[in-house]
Amino acid sequence: MESRSGKNSPDSLTFEQSLREIEKIVAQIESGKLPLAEVVAEFKRATELIRISRKLLTEVEQQIKQIEPELFKSSARRG
Repeated sequence: MESRSGKNSPDSLTFEQSLREIEKIVAQIESGKLPLAEVVAEFKRATELIRISRKLLTEVEQQIKQIEPELFKSSARRG
């Protein structure tokens, strides 16, 4: 879903898309060319993207933790 500014809602982005956008925001802020109001708005967006990215990573970590015991059980049966 795109917002009025033409940017996708953070919730609709993949982890990789969020990471690319965070990197882009950091580069824009570091360039020093944005007005202060835009810096604040972009910082808020980056903060939300980071929050969602952490959530996605936590979900993947939980999936991996569920897979690991199954992997070790199946390899123990073979060996």
